[in-house]
Amino acid sequence: MDAQAPLRARDDERLVTALNCPVKPPDNEVPLRMRPLDFVDNGIQLPRMRSPDNEIRGLAPRRIRLRAPDNVVLLRARDRMPSSAPNKKNEDPVIKGALLSSVEKMIDDAKKLRGSVQPSAPCIFKVPDKLRELKASAYTPRVVSIGPLHKDDEHLRKDMEGHKKSYMHSLFLRARSSDETVEADVKKVANDCVDAMLGIVDRARACYDASHGLCDKDDVEFAKMLTLDGCFLLELLYKYKKKEFGGDPIFSNVLQLLDIKHDLVLLENQIPFSVLEVLFECTLKQIEGNPSSLTDLVLNFFESLNIVKDIQMKEKHTPTINRHILGLLHTCYRPSSAQQENNNPRDQPPSAQLENNIIKHSATELDRAGVNFVAYRRKKTSVTGVGEDYLDLEFNTSCCFDWLCRTRAPSEIPTYRVYDSTRSRRCCCFSWFCQQFGRSRFGIPKLCIFDDTETFLRNLIAFEQCCPDIEQRHITSYAYLMDTLINTKEDVDLLADAGVIENNLGASEDASDLFNNLCKEVDLGKFFFFSQWKRVDDYYKRPWPRYLASLRRNYFSNPWSGISVIVALILFALTVVQTAYSVHSST
Repeated sequence: MDAQAPLRARDDERLVTALNCPVKPPDNEVPLRMRPLDFVDNGIQLPRMRSPDNEIRGLAPRRIRLRAPDNVVLLRARDRMPSSAPNKKNEDPVIKGALLSSVEKMIDDAKKLRGSVQPSAPCIFKVPDKLRELKASAYTPRVVSIGPLHKDDEHLRKDMEGHKKSYMHSLFLRARSSDETVEADVKKVANDCVDAMLGIVDRARACYDASHGLCDKDDVEFAKMLTLDGCFLLELLYKYKKKEFGGDPIFSNVLQLLDIKHDLVLLENQIPFSVLEVLFECTLKQIEGNPSSLTDLVLNFFESLNIVKDIQMKEKHTPTINRHILGLLHTCYRPSSAQQENNNPRDQPPSAQLENNIIKHSATELDRAGVNFVAYRRKKTSVTGVGEDYLDLEFNTSCCFDWLCRTRAPSEIPTYRVYDSTRSRRCCCFSWFCQQFGRSRFGIPKLCIFDDTETFLRNLIAFEQCCPDIEQRHITSYAYLMDTLINTKEDVDLLADAGVIENNLGASEDASDLFNNLCKEVDLGKFFFFSQWKRVDDYYKRPWPRYLASLRRNYFSNPWSGISVIVALILFALTVVQTAYSVHSST
């Protein structure tokens, strides 16, 4: 068709739809994207409508007849190209192969960069000032410095530098072979350790937060410091495991050993765990008949700091990388995958709303509402396959008529969790009555409070606050829970009587002050125990358990008061019967 030909007024004439969509032209034409204003700009005269409401505003498709100028080509509406039309370039194997090769090359470059330069984020930090100002002694080493952050502190360099060198020499003597002389063996082990340190010095440096500028030493000095501190730690852990205490200047002084344990769990006093692993491979791993692993040595040394009673510290078999000693201890308290599924952080409100509306009940308030506190420990069973969780909580209400309930396996009732995780019960026919008047149990792992418990918890919380890779702050959530339950010494006494707390500090006020100051200036984030606490809050709002608890507390606190109440009720009933009989006889 000639472009100069006039536009004909027939249905099959060239029409255009005033839409903001692409159109598909014939092979010899150019596609246009037309709007109402484009027609005017190109010299196309729009017909005048009878009503101003019918003017083209670009909001709805309209089929109109247009007269095009000589230099404009209009297209049929049926020639519009769909927005989802396939691209022919997708079927071109040459283009697709070139693009795929480029993407694979970028992936290889990213792998090399990640493996040779640094991890995703640092893991050893300076404690924020707002936390340090609350209690500086909980974040400052007393006798020994590990790593670069406190290396230049004068009060830490007097005695321990000599002990570090002595321990390093003892470690090299352990790892030597018997085929050569002592001096040659020691030099060989030292050479292996130095070569290993120089190979990972850049990766180790990247583990420290560079904002403070304390890791700007040259590679030789930095590797020398890591080798000395790492060998000192390995020899210390090995001696403690083998109980080689005789004549040792550190183990002969009990107070100094406690101070060293205090210093080694500080966030600022850490070296990367990869440094210890490399030195362990060069030294203790070479000893014949040494079945202990590095994690076993660490957990055995810090067993006395375990905050959970009657549960031995063990490494969780999860695909995580231990960042340092404090990070390894943090993973021991990490909840299992089953517990993480039961505590979905997406189901809870924001932190501010959570603190204002739900987290507000102390232990004495819950006790008045009928909540019974018990020391809880989840046991691993062949039926459920649930392992031990150090910080696992459980809240359940039991049936009022246990003799009417039939014990069944958990697989038969998967949606009903009870206090004893090894069995489940089907509630009796009085289910509503049991929900209103049933007995409640709030199971909390038994917490042991020692002199160093506050330091240990504060540094675990600081690690969670500073490390961006930690998504669920379960230690912070646990500390926040205990801070909520404990407000006064009466709360401490109540939890101690229930077996939930073992207070070794002496006064109950000291334990309450510990938890009341633990979470100041701390960001809670997502409350990990929200699902359990929501059930506690729902039970707290029921009126009948509160009335029954008040009745038991006021009238049945001991056998004699209970007998007195029963006798009074009997006398009252007899009086009523006698009065009714007298009235009936008189009538």
